[in-house]
Amino acid sequence: MVKLSEWRSDVTRLCSFDDYDCGYTASRTGSLNWEWKSQSRATSSFEKQPDSDHTLGTSVGGYWIIGESGSIFSSLQTAMLSSPVYTKPITNLNCLHFYYYIVGEGSGWMWGKVNEAYLQSFINYPNSKEG
Repeated sequence: MVKLSEWRSDVTRLCSFDDYDCGYTASRTGSLNWEWKSQSRATSSFEKQPDSDHTLGTSVGGYWIIGESGSIFSSLQTAMLSSPVYTKPITNLNCLHFYYYIVGEGSGWMWGKVNEAYLQSFINYPNSKEG
């Protein structure tokens, strides 16, 4: 789930996670853990990771990764990554794009369940009357 937090940022700013976490924060209340990964930081504690990131197509970029070392995911596990609060844009022509990578046995089934139930986004500009 992508959730807005209290920090404000310009919605037109591009963020690829290559150099820093872009103001996103990982909730510690779920049963799974998020970790921001970059080649300039120490290696991840998760065993399986993508060979490259989506933005650059190389192993140099950065991304957020979710997992739990040495265990199999169940359908009831949760995790939350919160984005900064973005200021209302001047135009309505703004998009939020995100990409995800799934690995392991049964990933086809997991992919479908993620699309249907577990990956959600809700964007609401602060103090607006529109949802």
